[in-house]
Amino acid sequence: MKKFFSAFLSLALVLSLTAIAPANKADAAVPSNATLLNTYGSILGHVGTCVTPYQWNDTTTRNFIKSQYNSITMENEMKPDAVLNSSTMSVAQAKNMGYYIPSNYTESTVPTLNFNTIDSMMKNAYDNGLQIRYHTLVWHSQTPDWYFRTGYTSNGGYVSKSQMNARMEFYIKSVMYHVYSSQYASTVYCWDVVNEYIHAQNSGWQSIYGAINTNPDYVKSAFQYAYQALEHFNKQDSVSLFYNDYNTYMDCDKIITMINFINAEKKICSGVGMQSHLSSSFPSASYYKSALDKFVKQDCEIQITELDAKGNNDVDQANYLYDIMSAIISAKKAGGKITAITWWGLHDGASWRTGENPLLFSSLGVQKQSYTSTLQAYFDNSYSIAAPSVQPSQSTSQTSSMTEIAKSYMTKMNLVNTCPTGADQKLAGIQYGSATKKTYYSKTTGSNRSCNVFLPANYNSSKKYPVVYFLHGIMGNEDSMLGNAVEIPTNLAAQGKAKEMIIVLPNEYAPAPGTAVSPAFNQAYFDGYDNFINDLTDDLMPYIEQNYSVATGRENTAICGFSMGGRNALYIGYSRPDLFGYVGAFSPAPGVTPGTDYSGFHKGLFQENDFRIKDESYVPYVTLISCGTSDSVVGTFPKSYHDILTRNNQPHVWVEVPGADHDNVAIAAGYYNFVSALFGVLGLDNVQTSQTPVTPSPEPSTAPSVAPSIAPSVAPSTAPSVTPSTQPSVTGVTCEYNVVSDWGSTFQAEIVVTNNSGKTLNGWTLTCDYNCQITSLWNAELTGQIGTKVTVKNPSWDANLANGQSITICFIASGTDKSAPTNIVVK
Repeated sequence: MKKFFSAFLSLALVLSLTAIAPANKADAAVPSNATLLNTYGSILGHVGTCVTPYQWNDTTTRNFIKSQYNSITMENEMKPDAVLNSSTMSVAQAKNMGYYIPSNYTESTVPTLNFNTIDSMMKNAYDNGLQIRYHTLVWHSQTPDWYFRTGYTSNGGYVSKSQMNARMEFYIKSVMYHVYSSQYASTVYCWDVVNEYIHAQNSGWQSIYGAINTNPDYVKSAFQYAYQALEHFNKQDSVSLFYNDYNTYMDCDKIITMINFINAEKKICSGVGMQSHLSSSFPSASYYKSALDKFVKQDCEIQITELDAKGNNDVDQANYLYDIMSAIISAKKAGGKITAITWWGLHDGASWRTGENPLLFSSLGVQKQSYTSTLQAYFDNSYSIAAPSVQPSQSTSQTSSMTEIAKSYMTKMNLVNTCPTGADQKLAGIQYGSATKKTYYSKTTGSNRSCNVFLPANYNSSKKYPVVYFLHGIMGNEDSMLGNAVEIPTNLAAQGKAKEMIIVLPNEYAPAPGTAVSPAFNQAYFDGYDNFINDLTDDLMPYIEQNYSVATGRENTAICGFSMGGRNALYIGYSRPDLFGYVGAFSPAPGVTPGTDYSGFHKGLFQENDFRIKDESYVPYVTLISCGTSDSVVGTFPKSYHDILTRNNQPHVWVEVPGADHDNVAIAAGYYNFVSALFGVLGLDNVQTSQTPVTPSPEPSTAPSVAPSIAPSVAPSTAPSVTPSTQPSVTGVTCEYNVVSDWGSTFQAEIVVTNNSGKTLNGWTLTCDYNCQITSLWNAELTGQIGTKVTVKNPSWDANLANGQSITICFIASGTDKSAPTNIVVK
């Protein structure tokens, strides 16, 4: 959303515009319990703000949002460059993942789509009674250039119009199908389908489709694809599709002509999103109102999507916003279909308009005069406090998309057939924590029972840790797996490839009172193992959660085991998927389903057709089954479980360990793969693990998602691409720096990292010296900026950068020295 006023706007025009005369600001008192939510939310349906995941994760900020708003818009995380991944997959694989592949799609691959933040924020909105404006699907900015090129590569030629149409349909429908297949589908109530087409420049869209005009075929096609997606889910009458742009009060005639073109055969574009980055010097309230009136006359639905307003001082801003809000209310009262207002930022300290103080709060929850005047405009128009008219309804949520989420997550696993050398051993320089034997009372067995509890070396009760329950083989006890359980997760955590976790090693034999028998390979003895599910869920897990700093919830809880323990991990994990989000079975023993081995017939804990998750919303994020190819104990039973789950369409991974018997080699390979994917370490954003309580900052760091709408004092300049003089340490990896948009002291830039090293980079870190302050970064993770030294690492959702692929690191920065970073090193 780059906002620039026309350089040719006539000064006489500006001076001729007059403000709407405000009502007497003392006419109606503002009640002390008035909020934006119970005022504007009641007459418009939605009142909102923009937010980042960083801000959302702060409890104080989250509570503030809920007190004032019922709608949120993500600043960057739903834009194309945050969803499109430069790694590709085959069309067949994409279909299995639930992606939409158009019938005219002729290519063999599609880009991987990153839905992690979308999913987590939909769940967050649902859990907190909020709804989401999805921003945005088609935009000339923040869309990677490779998306438009042959083979989805940075050096390919631009594809044809027909090929790009198919790509656009793939992207729009895959995103919308994913959203509306979710159990949280009710949260997304509208979409910015196309953003700022009228002001597009220097992008792949123009390279393929040509110059800007008021009858753009690809814009119309985008709305057709989006509307078809709504029809597929029968949401065309309840969800709105918008064209969103800045300076709409200056370009309203062009926008109206274009919307009429889009809707020529059928109304598929609901209306216009007016971004509304304003200033008391321009536009006047009357000029703004004239645009509202034109859109109302055309029967456009209107949403004010990115409202903020600069004043000469607090009083000036307050008076100006009173006039603007009065104009909006006037248009609403005249029959205008105005259905939302979104303020672009939580407070002045978090605004992208640095130093301009354009919002209603000076800091979080600290009201300015403009907050009062905004409410005053509402009450001066004879409105009273009422409850908001729209809230997301949990009862209307649709079928869960956990199957798709699980499939997507497991495709990120970098599976190995053997445990890497040294990964299962104690290594110098790493602290390994300790295991302590504990006793708890079990109502299930009517006795005291023992378990071993392993804590990380730097265990801190102020943190919350995820938990793994690791089960032993038949005739073992709580000590049996101590030699296998500790080294692999500790070594992986030290490398940043696993979360720190608590590991619980129980005694799995848990007979009901009076039923204990001597160890033997018979059903009477197996019954004591089958009963462990009750001891675990009713006795042991509550004990662990009461005595240790545990991150609760299925997303933070895993169960795995070897042999009989693997059998029980599958049984318990698939019986109580509401408790366990990760299930690992290493060389699992017979008995999960009916079968016969040397010990006799196993009745089966599940019939084959019932070996599935009954409620799709509880599909585990990971189910892993592994076994040695030379296993002389359990034979082909692990493979049979894999085959049954495949027939039952249950997402899982299957790992064969070459040459391994029923031994530690097989355990290590399975456990290494399992731990490497636990608790969202591969990029499942809605997982909450090992979080340190955060003290809210009075001014959270927030990035502008877009360029300013206020014209800079000088013409914007774009810096040429610069290749840094210092090459990365990995031979064949290059970095190219560009200033994408320059707004004076604030600008958007990017670093394109290209891997031509001949190998895949499995996890990478970029360091450099940079003379400007980075305020927001996406497509990677900004891990630190101390002075001029910047450190960026691979995005959590995609650690790998394949040979021949590029990733574009985008960021907003402030400063005057916009020259390329120096001393760039990529490791």
